[in-house]
Amino acid sequence: MGGSTGLADGIAAPGWQRAACVALRVLGAVGGGYAFCAACVAWLAVALPRFAGAARSEAVLAAAMSGFVLYLAVLVWAFSVPSLRRLWCALAGGTALVCGLLHWTMQLV
Repeated sequence: MGGSTGLADGIAAPGWQRAACVALRVLGAVGGGYAFCAACVAWLAVALPRFAGAARSEAVLAAAMSGFVLYLAVLVWAFSVPSLRRLWCALAGGTALVCGLLHWTMQLV
């Protein structure tokens, strides 16, 4: 079978391990991608009025629309990244970073 399973290079994975890797990749893409995009949309909705001077309603609309494009990009990226560890670390780290940025932005007066 061709393709990478997310396991060590050159090792043929049994069927259940391959299925587990695919399930973890789907879970990361859907769940982790959703968490990351939700954090990005929330930050954009807060940051645009504060830093760009946009009206709050326009900022929320722009953030929500950009979230669809971002989620699609994250889904495509999640299935193209070669390693499960890189996928989960990038999604968890990115989500934590954006949540911290959101918290900092909301503290500004």
